[in-house]
Amino acid sequence: MTSTEQHIKRDAASTNRLVFEGLTDGVFAIVMTLLVLGLGVPVLKASSMHQEFTQLLEMWPKFTCYFVTFLMLGFLWFLYHFMFSFVKRADSVLVWANTICLMFTALLPFSTSLLAENMGRQLPILIYEGNYFMVSLIAYLGWLYASGKYRLLYTNIDLREVKRRTIIFLISMAFTAILMGISYLNPIVSISMFVVQLISMMILSTLRLRIRAAE
Repeated sequence: MTSTEQHIKRDAASTNRLVFEGLTDGVFAIVMTLLVLGLGVPVLKASSMHQEFTQLLEMWPKFTCYFVTFLMLGFLWFLYHFMFSFVKRADSVLVWANTICLMFTALLPFSTSLLAENMGRQLPILIYEGNYFMVSLIAYLGWLYASGKYRLLYTNIDLREVKRRTIIFLISMAFTAILMGISYLNPIVSISMFVVQLISMMILSTLRLRIRAAE
């Protein structure tokens, strides 16, 4: 292969990766924007400010689900970018895995609204947690494919970091699967533990990055 052909190949791989990340950023931005539309704007018909405030407080399930899902999307977006900082190029298999992952990501506004309107019911909680599980599962399969034998990764990265990313996905999926099972026994406990899991993973990932930066 001539130097010109090698240069063209490197440029094509770089462009492919940029388009790949650009699509992901765009979908996440749209999905995060759609979340706020699910809140709706109430018509305040009360005769006093206190009653109007009480009417707004009745929307707490919608606001709670909005905040939790927005943080979830921010966390997933953060993991995506951190994960793909190790990816040198994207081939057709990884692109399709990412596309399917984004398809389930785009469902989050629906599962969030369903949960907000039916807080405490098992099926909406199961769908919401299942939605997150599918996003994590497809992302994990994509990462497993990309990192296998350093197929699409930079060859000089730390193997321990690759294993850590894999373990994070596995722990998240396993815990979410357990919570989906718990929803059959106690839906409220299931969704409460799901929120605790999400916050814990956000804190641990942030601390891990700070420790890594200090090393």
